[in-house]
Amino acid sequence: MEVCVIAKCTYKSETIMFSVSSESSMDLCGSSDFCVNKELIACEKGESSCSSIVEDRNEFLGRSKRASAKPLLSNEWETYIHHVGQKFDGGAEEFRLKLCKYALEVGFNFLYAGNDKKRVVAVCSNKKLEGCSWRVYASRCEATGSFVIRTLNNVHTCAGRIWESKSKMMRSRVVSSLIVDRIRAKPELNQLRLYTSSKIIMSKYKGQLLCASGKNGNQGFYPLAFGVVDSETEENWTWFLQHLASILLPMGRVVTFFSDRNQGLLNAMGFVFPGWPHSYCYYHLKQNLISKYPKSGYGKLLQDRVINLFSRCAYAVTEEEFKVAMEELVIVGSSKVKAFISDLSRDHYANAFFKGMRYGEMANSLAESFNNWVGVFRDLPVLPLIEGIRQKLMVLNSQRRIEAEKWTTVLCPEMETRLCENAEAGRTWAVRRSNCTVFEVFADYSVMVDLEQRTCSCRLWQI
Repeated sequence: MEVCVIAKCTYKSETIMFSVSSESSMDLCGSSDFCVNKELIACEKGESSCSSIVEDRNEFLGRSKRASAKPLLSNEWETYIHHVGQKFDGGAEEFRLKLCKYALEVGFNFLYAGNDKKRVVAVCSNKKLEGCSWRVYASRCEATGSFVIRTLNNVHTCAGRIWESKSKMMRSRVVSSLIVDRIRAKPELNQLRLYTSSKIIMSKYKGQLLCASGKNGNQGFYPLAFGVVDSETEENWTWFLQHLASILLPMGRVVTFFSDRNQGLLNAMGFVFPGWPHSYCYYHLKQNLISKYPKSGYGKLLQDRVINLFSRCAYAVTEEEFKVAMEELVIVGSSKVKAFISDLSRDHYANAFFKGMRYGEMANSLAESFNNWVGVFRDLPVLPLIEGIRQKLMVLNSQRRIEAEKWTTVLCPEMETRLCENAEAGRTWAVRRSNCTVFEVFADYSVMVDLEQRTCSCRLWQI
């Protein structure tokens, strides 16, 4: 019976084990810089006691104790790259993605020595420094269109390493592949944010330019509807919103509106879109509050204190946080603050009570973006004004289409970047499973996450 030698030692207060079956692993075990309290354990391969000592027989990584956190990646990723002749029906894209996941799970980095639509060659990142011989070469099969592994040296000859909380292999494609199928399977994830605004036409051609703008998938603004009226009245806003409703209502989409507190717009919103989420612009509210505490009469210190407390009220995600901040705001701001908030429904500005979803948006910034985008057209008569905006919008759509054709990401680049940043930020968090969809996550503090309901006890997902 063949004998298996297991090395056991202590590295940075953690106990690690790995199979000793090559000269490189023997050198690793003998290095005093690597670990202390070394112990060699001999047992026969196939023996149950040997299997219990080393559960993971990866000779490159060895057996790494991963503190209290559970593995962040699927265990099956370790089987994605395994033999010559292995086929990938998804072509080069599928091969690259599975190669990244394999490297993440096994715990090494690789470099592309060749990479195009017909062939992919990857080598261990330690090839130059340590002469590691790990290498994989795959190419396209012309008959089937699939990718096939032609040569594979799946043994690392470089020194072993300890699991890390970050990896260069955690790329946007890997992150997006984990969520894209779930997103496509959730057609209810279609909530939009619309920003309504009006702009007085400052020319000899009087009127009011009304606009409803939204954000596209890459966070760029998009004018959804616009029109010119004689003044900003409830009747005109109702007319404008009814035309907007003729587009939105048949789509069955939930829309969150952002606007200032124009009374005509508020009344029209309640008539055309009753019960739909409507957020007041935080910047607009802040400016109104600042006007009640001019520096000349109250000083900048008090003004800044009041605005800071109001900001805490608006951004608070729980009712308890809101209550604490509001009590302090009323004490500091006295009667002026009481009068200001008495006419301000907290459902329309405070995160803790907002009934819709606004994805972190607090201000009607797109209104100013649209006004700047319109530019000189505001000085034109009504028909040239509308035609100028239409042509500019057509050119904008064309430019964005050309740009999007160059994208190589699954999601829009801006959102993939955010996902990658969030994934990296959360890699050190510990996760405990409660059931199939509910987890307890330990970061700065403990929270409960429900993947099916898409909720978190921190409430940040809901807002």
